[in-house]
Amino acid sequence: MKGGPMQEAGIQMAGIQTAGAQTVRKSEFGNASLIFTATLIWGTAFVAQSLGANHLAAFSFTAVRNLIGFLFLIPVTLLFRARGISARPERENRPDNVFIPGRRGQRALVTKRELISGSILGVIVFVASNVQQLGIAGTTTAKAGFFTAMYVIFVPVLGIFLGKRVRKMIWGCVLLSVLGLYLLSIKGGHLSLNVSDGLELVSGLCFAVHIMYVGHRSSYCDGAVFAMIQFAVSSALSFVFALALEHPRIEDIGLAIFPLLYAGVLSSGVAFTLQIIGQRGMNPTLASILMCFESVISAVAGWFFLHQALSAIEIFGCAVLFTAILLATLFGE
Repeated sequence: MKGGPMQEAGIQMAGIQTAGAQTVRKSEFGNASLIFTATLIWGTAFVAQSLGANHLAAFSFTAVRNLIGFLFLIPVTLLFRARGISARPERENRPDNVFIPGRRGQRALVTKRELISGSILGVIVFVASNVQQLGIAGTTTAKAGFFTAMYVIFVPVLGIFLGKRVRKMIWGCVLLSVLGLYLLSIKGGHLSLNVSDGLELVSGLCFAVHIMYVGHRSSYCDGAVFAMIQFAVSSALSFVFALALEHPRIEDIGLAIFPLLYAGVLSSGVAFTLQIIGQRGMNPTLASILMCFESVISAVAGWFFLHQALSAIEIFGCAVLFTAILLATLFGE
């Protein structure tokens, strides 16, 4: 027996809610895929950074790397605009927010919000990247990946001070991630520390701030433009310090050109843009758990390319970390 109009309306409403939930899940999976792809790039970039450190000092490497990322994103952004592709919400194109207007009928090239937010992000990247590069010359890629990925614990702690609530399941995944990261980094049964490791830990805190700020601003900005501005600012600041403290030579840049191109085009230009787009609407703590898989990739890449062998405990640490990421992705939201 058929139900009345109210029952039919209820069935239709349930169908709409189900379809909406499926759309949200697909969107979350898509965002997680973008961040995970960025993580794969960042993990292998530790090898490029380690090789580049043999020829260029930290500020010089970061300056050229981010300049390459900035130059790479210029044609990418223009191509997206030519095809009518922009991740910026339409409300952000209002006249009082436009810094560099686009052609008639097109979205603004750069908004004031993107310029200000991207510049702040550039300062954060400048500090985080250079501290990381200073430390990587004195440690292994596995340990560099471990200490940098400690943002997995810094992000939810910072979130508490900003009034953000973190589910118990996520906290469990954070603790499991820290255990996996620890197992991944120990040598000879204990965790040995030096100044370089401390610098990597500081970079992890800086990247935690970066993740939180991206999560706060990404919904208002075009991802490619946001990333482009951050690299322009970071590169300019790094060049100032490089010229004042390191006096880089063209010959040294030539020797490090392949690590620079990898770190500049893929790690800076591609991966950071994927992060900004992927973090839109995502819980920053969940995003940090996905990103910390870069420590596994850095350890494997160091073993494969630099012959930095992995022990059985380190391999177990990779498995623990992967479990934490899987649990957070499936049950964290």
